[in-house]
Amino acid sequence: TVVGYGIETKGRLSRRATLLKDSVVNVEPADGWDNYNTYVNNNIEIPDDILKNNIHGQVEISFEVRPNGSITNIKVDKSLCDNCDEAAKRLIEQGPQWKTKTGKRGKGKVTVQF
Repeated sequence: TVVGYGIETKGRLSRRATLLKDSVVNVEPADGWDNYNTYVNNNIEIPDDILKNNIHGQVEISFEVRPNGSITNIKVDKSLCDNCDEAAKRLIEQGPQWKTKTGKRGKGKVTVQF
């Protein structure tokens, strides 16, 4: 996945965060990775202090997927900063449903690149 940096918008430097597929073995987005990446690109909010201070990095999030596709137990496994962690958690929590490949409860892990 390519992350665009240094995009000038009305005199302000901006970036787009990207979701990187990670070690998701038994779960996946219900509508597929392409649609999920589109959701991420359209819904991620990069905190102003991250743009201002030119902070780059990743937030790793793990979670559980119930058989009905809902997500629970969202945890930050690798933190970048409090604002980034919250933005990544909110993105996963409010996003589309996931599905388990086995029909049982599964665990997922994704990385959000800032």
